[in-house]
Amino acid sequence: EKRSFKLNEVIAWSMIDFSNSLAMVVVLALYAAFIPAYVFEEKAEGTKWLKYNSIATGVFSIVSTPILGAVIDICGYKLRTLAISGFLYSLSTMALTNVGYGDTGYVMFFYALVDITFRINESVCSSLLPTIAKERDYGFVSGAGYFIGYIAGFAVIQIVNRLTPTTATDPLDPNWDTVFTERGSAMLITGIFMILSLLPSLLVLNDDKNKNRLTSGVIKTAFKSNASTFTKAFSENRSLTMVLVSYLLFMCGMYTQRAYNAFLHIRWAKSYGVDLHLVQTVMSVINIVVGCMSLLYGYISKFVGVKPMILVSIFFVALCSTVSIVWEPLGEALGVNPVMQVLGLDCCT
Repeated sequence: EKRSFKLNEVIAWSMIDFSNSLAMVVVLALYAAFIPAYVFEEKAEGTKWLKYNSIATGVFSIVSTPILGAVIDICGYKLRTLAISGFLYSLSTMALTNVGYGDTGYVMFFYALVDITFRINESVCSSLLPTIAKERDYGFVSGAGYFIGYIAGFAVIQIVNRLTPTTATDPLDPNWDTVFTERGSAMLITGIFMILSLLPSLLVLNDDKNKNRLTSGVIKTAFKSNASTFTKAFSENRSLTMVLVSYLLFMCGMYTQRAYNAFLHIRWAKSYGVDLHLVQTVMSVINIVVGCMSLLYGYISKFVGVKPMILVSIFFVALCSTVSIVWEPLGEALGVNPVMQVLGLDCCT
């Protein structure tokens, strides 16, 4: 059967995920490990405020994103929203170029702005899929698109790794200012890559042609649309329910990955002298594996359908999230650290 998509549109769409990968991996994960270790006077205080920040942005996004998504669908503002949110999180990332020791409020504000606009772009990216392919090709197109995004994200991690070779222990360390300069340069490069990677989608993809104006009536319709969707999902449509549950687990897994990554860096740096470069290496490996798995996911879904693959995804997200949560406490209870054993480092807690 003839494919329902154009290759140039798939590549342009995948570049949105490339931009989102930069926000997710470089800023929300790797930079999250840098904030409590260097910007805050006390690492524990920095970790606490990073947690509060993530909770606040998460709650805001959970409340606002469904309504925003419905408004975008009704009014046909997908690419316009993508351009605005992409411009905002690119500027917010580049604003992290000027962070210094003690700039806690400044860094938390722009970190939160990157987080919120990243979620908006994730929603827009998903909503654009039906405009470039038919349902029978959703799995293959999304798998191929995410593969390109993750592999490109891996390449940028290598650039960031080369830009940030220096570490320091405290403000009296001669390398302390160099660390901030290098991290700032990395954020500037990342922000530029973010906006450039969105350009193909803005130039190649077509926006919806709806002419509805953004009024109070549209907002009310958006609320009703969301209520109808959830009611139908849980009362009539088990497939849609499965999609909603899988997305919820995906968000839980994403948050677990981010929180655990920042926690591991602080834990390793404090107890074992392992610096941020090890975390960057681990994230690089994860990007390659996830990219290849996304491609495999899309290929298999052509033969078995999307629904069985969603069930497999639910299982693995739940499994990985559970392992991430219990790994460290279990290691402490047993008197060993499984992470350190795998890495061949000191395995005693």
